[in-house]
Amino acid sequence: MRIAPGGGSLIVTVPRGLSARKIRAFLERHRGWVEERISGAPDRVIIAPGAVIPLHGEPTLLVHRGGRLVTRLQTLPGTGGMLSPDAGNHRTSADDLFTAAGLSFDEVTPQPGGAATPDVEGVQRQLLVGGDEGHFSRRVVDFLKRLARRELEAAVRRHAETVGLHPKSISIKDTTSRWGSCTHDRRLAFSWRIVMAPPDVLDYLAAHEVAHFVEMNHGAKFWALCERLCPHTEAGKAWLKRHGSGLHAIRAG
Repeated sequence: MRIAPGGGSLIVTVPRGLSARKIRAFLERHRGWVEERISGAPDRVIIAPGAVIPLHGEPTLLVHRGGRLVTRLQTLPGTGGMLSPDAGNHRTSADDLFTAAGLSFDEVTPQPGGAATPDVEGVQRQLLVGGDEGHFSRRVVDFLKRLARRELEAAVRRHAETVGLHPKSISIKDTTSRWGSCTHDRRLAFSWRIVMAPPDVLDYLAAHEVAHFVEMNHGAKFWALCERLCPHTEAGKAWLKRHGSGLHAIRAG
């Protein structure tokens, strides 16, 4: 029995043929455990105009502008100018990983005319999205997937050069059981949600999977190689363990 990623549901695996009565009795015996875990799960966030989600570990306001606007990242009025397409694609020190993760996923209150004023302190940038509002969520997710692919491919390429082996393919998915995977023939798969984490966490994930090119296990040699590729391995692992469920709680509208 476990809580699903994002905390939205309970997953129970039972032996074939177990009666419904015994399953109900088992759930009743563990009611307290379930209620405690569910109450501690992160609030679900719907990708919609006026919501705030993390991007590169920084809270970002989602704004619908409509028209033929190409989705782009921009600083909020009064906080600076337009961000470049690579904004946020910088290295964060391991010491800053946890302070950068102090995000709130509270929604903001939309204002007349399509504008929005954040309720959350520290929001300094916005993701501007064009097109019909009915396609808003898909456009945001498409933007995040493209960004995740670009940044993961760059990180994988850098670490692959170090080990002298290269991936056969890289896939971007929406997995819930793992953040990344590597097959014996070096086919990599990653969750696009990792782009919402601080850059050093994404870098750790890429290094972790590239380390499997050499060590298809999680033994001592694997972790030693992972540390050599990515000195902030421990901080990245800890961040995902602590905050990963919050990224899974962000859902398309």
